[in-house]
Amino acid sequence: MYAERTMAGDDDITLRLEVATFAAQPEEELARLVLAMTAEGMSQATVYACFDAHRARHADDVDEHRYEAILTVMDRICGWCAADQRLFATDLPP
Repeated sequence: MYAERTMAGDDDITLRLEVATFAAQPEEELARLVLAMTAEGMSQATVYACFDAHRARHADDVDEHRYEAILTVMDRICGWCAADQRLFATDLPP
């Protein structure tokens, strides 16, 4: 799980999430990051936990567009979206 990752790993993920969030097309970059994290061996639950921690850090941001991009990608991680938008084959259990 996310809590089991090393501090260096946490810093790397935090930086990658920040870079993707502040890209010109944050939703697309965040979705690409999900695929990269999965390719690196992270589970769906771990990826979601990383995004949830990232979401919490940005909950009060002035730029709602970026925050909405985070939430949209989280929905795509969970499977709470159209079938063609899913980033994982299964739904994340509640």
